[in-house]
Amino acid sequence: MHTIDEASPLMGATPDSLRISDAELIVTLMGIDGTTGQYVHARCSYLDDEVLFGHHFSDMVTELPDGRIRIDLRKFNEIEPDNDEPKRH
Repeated sequence: MHTIDEASPLMGATPDSLRISDAELIVTLMGIDGTTGQYVHARCSYLDDEVLFGHHFSDMVTELPDGRIRIDLRKFNEIEPDNDEPKRH
């Protein structure tokens, strides 16, 4: 995940600054499917009016009592409002 700090080009960004600069965020994901060994690639583009300030993606990962990890793909596109945390974009 991209951290918004002093080195980030998104530091200080606002909905207006993204609109004025005609911003587009491109997210790419690459990995290897654990079952087939095939490479997996995904790409998504977000225009300025699709960036939600004061929200974050829902956590899809849960650790089970026996230490195994569960990934709930139903939450893949879910977002939640931030709760008194620093704003994430």
